[in-house]
Amino acid sequence: MAFNSLANIAQIKIFNELMDEFIEGRKLTRQNLDNVNTYSYVRRKQEDLSNFIQDINFTGTDGTYPKPVNMVKLISISNSTIDEEDLVDYDIEIVYSPELFSHIIKSNLSSPTENYKVAFIDSNSIKIRPVTDDQITIKYFRKPGSVLQDGTEAYSDLAPYYAVTSAGGIELPDDGNIRNFMLPPQYAPELVAEICEMIGVRLRDRDVQSFGQQKSAEQ
Repeated sequence: MAFNSLANIAQIKIFNELMDEFIEGRKLTRQNLDNVNTYSYVRRKQEDLSNFIQDINFTGTDGTYPKPVNMVKLISISNSTIDEEDLVDYDIEIVYSPELFSHIIKSNLSSPTENYKVAFIDSNSIKIRPVTDDQITIKYFRKPGSVLQDGTEAYSDLAPYYAVTSAGGIELPDDGNIRNFMLPPQYAPELVAEICEMIGVRLRDRDVQSFGQQKSAEQ
């Protein structure tokens, strides 16, 4: 079924555009060009992206932790410690440069401490200094997935999927196995437009392709 092969491609494309719009909106905020109320461009994009924010806890080995396999963009890393009998959450500084990470951990002035940890992110793992195996909490934007149409399951990494069942030679929607998009409902027209455009290209049907392009331009 063409829909099933194209559904998640369309969803990922719109998700990437949404992330780009969020980043551009933050630039507007820094320039004091965005509204500060419910009409805020950034706030609306944050609400639309909230479906994709996930928290996960990991325990490390010798200061090394796995990266979530479905992570698109890291938001923060934190861990909890007991401070004077109170549970306190500490944000862990995130570093992507190996040279800067090496400089920090070797520095006599800025060397990491138990309450000021530093995390280096590479392609496969997260390394935290000083070395600790404490549980950490990673907050991140996850890649788009799906949710069962009947709402009986949390978000999954599986792609959206339209399932049918046969009854008397007639194909009917199989609601128990249909996997819905993770994008908010208001993005349905954009999804339809993207899928129509891709189907038109695949079938070399200019009318379907033009319809999809027209609807995309209207969004």
